[in-house]
Amino acid sequence: MRTTARQLFASGIIVALSAAAGLMVVRPALSEKEAGALADNYRFVAEPVNPGPPNARTPREVAPALGGIRSWISSVGAAAGLSDLRGLGRPADLCLVDPRDDSVTLLPARPSEKDGYAPVRLVPVGLPYDTTMAPMGCVPVDIDGNLDLLIGNYFPDAWRDAEGSHEARVEVRPGRSTILLGTDGTAEVR
Repeated sequence: MRTTARQLFASGIIVALSAAAGLMVVRPALSEKEAGALADNYRFVAEPVNPGPPNARTPREVAPALGGIRSWISSVGAAAGLSDLRGLGRPADLCLVDPRDDSVTLLPARPSEKDGYAPVRLVPVGLPYDTTMAPMGCVPVDIDGNLDLLIGNYFPDAWRDAEGSHEARVEVRPGRSTILLGTDGTAEVR
């Protein structure tokens, strides 16, 4: 009988310790009222940022041999990069790359904000640019101590450029650096 009492006592201790451990690891939960009070501090509003461009093409024209992956090729390059180009202390500027019309647009992340600006379309100037090329992403980077935007371009024949001296002059914001991009892969920051 002593063995049975010991076994019951040990089993009771194990159950009590397991219950105590279970109570210690239970996730805290908010009541519906508490969750509602916290949620009242935040508001989310849907705003259209990138409506379909008037000259959108869906899908992109591709070589006949690539017809099977045409839809994938049409979507490659679509990107949205958030950054703080205006120095507001929060990512309030949006760089959109739209493969439907091969455009790169810089605009406020919230188009309805009061201190915003009109959308700016970034266009490569001075480069041989045609319909075989497409912008590929927009990444905020620090190249020269200031916040810059690095916009890649799918340019399959860049290394075959006969002249090799084309460069693009891009200046996004007055007072910021100018980046000269050569088709030979060089970049000069001024």
